[in-house]
Amino acid sequence: MKTNAIREIYNAFLLKTAACINRFTVKFILLVGFAVVIASGLTVVLLTEWVSSQAISTMDRLHEVDMEISNLSLKSNAAMINARRNEKDFLLTYNEFGFSEAKSRYIMRVLTGLDDIKENMKNIRILANDSAITQQTQEVEQAIDRYQAQLLSMVGKYGVLGSYNTGIAGAMRGKAHEIEKLLKAQGNNLLLADLLEIRRREKDFIERSRDIDVVLFNEAVTKFKTDLAASGLPFGQKEKLRNLADAYLPMFKRYVKTVEEIRITKKGYLKSVQTIESVMARLYADSIATANTETAGIKKSRKMFIPIKIIAGLFVFICSIVAAFAVSVVITKSVTETKTFAGHIASGDLTSRLAPGGRNEFAALAVALNSMAETLERDITERKQAESRINFLAY
Repeated sequence: MKTNAIREIYNAFLLKTAACINRFTVKFILLVGFAVVIASGLTVVLLTEWVSSQAISTMDRLHEVDMEISNLSLKSNAAMINARRNEKDFLLTYNEFGFSEAKSRYIMRVLTGLDDIKENMKNIRILANDSAITQQTQEVEQAIDRYQAQLLSMVGKYGVLGSYNTGIAGAMRGKAHEIEKLLKAQGNNLLLADLLEIRRREKDFIERSRDIDVVLFNEAVTKFKTDLAASGLPFGQKEKLRNLADAYLPMFKRYVKTVEEIRITKKGYLKSVQTIESVMARLYADSIATANTETAGIKKSRKMFIPIKIIAGLFVFICSIVAAFAVSVVITKSVTETKTFAGHIASGDLTSRLAPGGRNEFAALAVALNSMAETLERDITERKQAESRINFLAY
């Protein structure tokens, strides 16, 4: 029962399909079918090209922009590390090489590295063309300008401090030698011991910059002045030594003040360094994150395109089947009817006719065959009538 019901439904579907298809010519059906197949194929090709172009564009940006930004960020980090190393080399060697030599050897390298970083920030800004990255690079450049200004200020203060025979240190050494020369001439060992204590406290502060060394230095100067007042030196010698001591103490105070200014300046430019390093690290991390996101996007688009291609392929296949089925229905029905018609004609049934429904080529063929059958029927009828007339006349 179910099989018969399914067969009836199928036959009804075929009849309706044939009725619909008969309205159109076979050429039209073929044209529409192949047009749909070709359009579907072109759609798949265009989708493939679009996905490929998107992937290529993303990869180009990945290599030309994001990877370049990460490379410039790494170069800037390396340049900053070199700048800090040269800065420390200056601080460690300016006493050994002399201020001018150490400055020309190391500080110039620092400035060159900072210029390289600023150039890298400019290139990153051009590559990215992004407001957030522009703000970050400008923040780095501003921090570099602050760091450079504070570093040069600190270097200038180290020049004020001086070393063996330059700056405040050289001036203090000169005053100490003058006092020592006078005391040796007088042969006063007590005051020489006091002077050595002053010098020792001075050296301790220069080496370690501790507040206690300042206190001990002031105590040593006070003791020297007290012992100088109690000594039996001539008045003129006492006045000369007191004046030298009074000149020596302000130099040390100025030295202490300059060291404190250097300490404050260092704190200031260390904040700038932290800003530079943190922003450049963020730039590098953001560029790597963007590159990873774009790579993931490429992989995702490729995965998404697989079902699209499958669906498009199925659509092309279905359209091809539908077009073939449509043509098959028209041809099969028309050929079957024509074959039946030919059998009737062959059996002598000249009254048989084809149903000329529809507007396709087979409908035109049905009209022509019907016309042929009518002509044959008329000729045979006329011939029979003629034979009947001849037979009548003859007999």
